[in-house]
Amino acid sequence: MFPEWSHILLNTIWLIQSLLTFRKLYTIKIFIPINDERKWNNFPLEIRQFKWMLSSHITFYFSELLISNMIYDFHSMAMHHFLSLCIFIYMYRYPQSLSCVSLIPYILHTFYWTTGAKNDEILYLYNIYFFILGFVCCNIMNPLLPFLSMSIPIVNYYSYCVFYKGYLCYNRHILENFIFCMFVIITCIFRCIKCSKM
Repeated sequence: MFPEWSHILLNTIWLIQSLLTFRKLYTIKIFIPINDERKWNNFPLEIRQFKWMLSSHITFYFSELLISNMIYDFHSMAMHHFLSLCIFIYMYRYPQSLSCVSLIPYILHTFYWTTGAKNDEILYLYNIYFFILGFVCCNIMNPLLPFLSMSIPIVNYYSYCVFYKGYLCYNRHILENFIFCMFVIITCIFRCIKCSKM
């Protein structure tokens, strides 16, 4: 991974951008994603600037995957970056996915890094929220976004339990429980299949 200071610096900028976008979305009452054909140029400037934030996210995450040894040394974080890139590209391509609800993971993630990447409770909240977001957006959006949203916490949970010697894991033995893992995966798959039929 890149040095921590680079994450803190960029995430401070991204937090400001996310909060500006959130404030404007809240003001114009876009609380949940709306399945319409909104384009970036139809949004006010405070929301359009989020497109540039997504561009910088894509550039940073892609660079970190290519330049660092993350793929070999920290494969679960590489998977997190890959899934995040898919979400960034999706939101860039479909601006109608922007809403107060879909911005909260950005705000939580950037706040975690801006405050020094030390408060693990923010990470737990981030992951729980992402999983819930997948269920909330399922009836509104293309099933790809809910599937990606529910996949991120699963990859993160694996990372916390395996790469951090279990001290970030909610329950150290939960990954050893094959039935639980299969239940989570099957729930995600069936939920996404159900969404695709709506």
